[in-house]
Amino acid sequence: METIFLDANGEPQGLLIDIGKEYARVNNVEVSFVLTDWHESLQAVKSKEADIHAGLLWSEHRETYLDFLPGIVEIDTQLFFSSKLWGGITSSSKNFRRKSLG
Repeated sequence: METIFLDANGEPQGLLIDIGKEYARVNNVEVSFVLTDWHESLQAVKSKEADIHAGLLWSEHRETYLDFLPGIVEIDTQLFFSSKLWGGITSSSKNFRRKSLG
């Protein structure tokens, strides 16, 4: 399931949108969703133009300007790359742990 996306009508949809709508209903508050790029979204929260950045993972740097709540969604993800890129290194290879990701 996608966490946030625009549907065929350009309306925000997805798990985090559903959670935001339920939060609004339970707390009797109005919520609007603004989908923007990553940097703009973080800047909007920093400048208090926005209250929440949904779907953000914790980092030491982000904790200097954001308050993090306990997780609401467990993420199971995979890493895929060309075997040509790393010369056939697999997850069972001892050298796998020495490669840089970023």
